Amino acid sequence: MKTLKVIFALETAHLLTAEKGSALLQLVKSELNSEDIVELDFSGYEFISSSFINSAFGDLCLENRWDIQDFYSRIKFSCIDKDDIDDIELAIFNAKHRRELMDSGKNLSDYYPPSYAY
Repeated sequence: MKTLKVIFALETAHLLTAEKGSALLQLVKSELNSEDIVELDFSGYEFISSSFINSAFGDLCLENRWDIQDFYSRIKFSCIDKDDIDDIELAIFNAKHRRELMDSGKNLSDYYPPSYAY
């Protein structure tokens, strides 16, 4: 299992932007190519936003067609607040729902206004 220290990898303790979330997504995907499980160590982070979470974890689940069990079989967390875990799980649920809508041929704009990421 590879451990990725998030704030060092992203060079910030403020995990606020979708861009930083996308950067973490790319790092995680790269690690998952060579490892079965990746641990994300959030030691020292100060803030985390839904934009970051959606771009990092929602997109990971959307791309891989993962549900929550699939996610937790490959991704582990350390040093992260329980409320932030709840937000991550909500992003995973929303990504699964979006994938189901997409797979059933539904028009996502009927369900999500264009300004919503998830």
